[in-house]
Amino acid sequence: MAKQRSGAPAPPGQVNIIGQGTVIEGGLQANSDVRISGKVIGNVNVEGKTVITPEGVVEGEIRSSHADIAGRIEGELFVQERLVLKDSAVVNGDIHTAKLVIEDGATFTGTCDMGSTLPKPGATSSSSGKSSGSSAGSSSGSSSSEERGEGKRSDRPAAPQA
Repeated sequence: MAKQRSGAPAPPGQVNIIGQGTVIEGGLQANSDVRISGKVIGNVNVEGKTVITPEGVVEGEIRSSHADIAGRIEGELFVQERLVLKDSAVVNGDIHTAKLVIEDGATFTGTCDMGSTLPKPGATSSSSGKSSGSSAGSSSGSSSSEERGEGKRSDRPAAPQA
């Protein structure tokens, strides 16, 4: 597992970059922001902000304080504060976050649990009260237009609502 020095605070403004063409097999843990333009096969735990560029791919769970996703995610997302799915984002997995913004064009297939208190990145949690269904560019359970967002609909039928 790639780690930063244990217990040492990150210098202000530090960003860890996984460049395009780079593949990491195994977990990634950082106490500062991370930008992924390559591919990570494993879990990503970030105490700062996680940015996945349009070229970026994560096959595993992501836990972060904040996240902007423009690439492809195959796994669950746990974001303490605000998760933004950019117009090029493709997410196949469940989302757990306090706030969700989905831009037009983003696709999301899974369930969404909003508003729950999430543990800090690196901790494990069990979730309840999920909204269910398959969604392409729309979120369940949001209350403001900023959080709600509208996106491209897929040709797949939505799962029945519980």
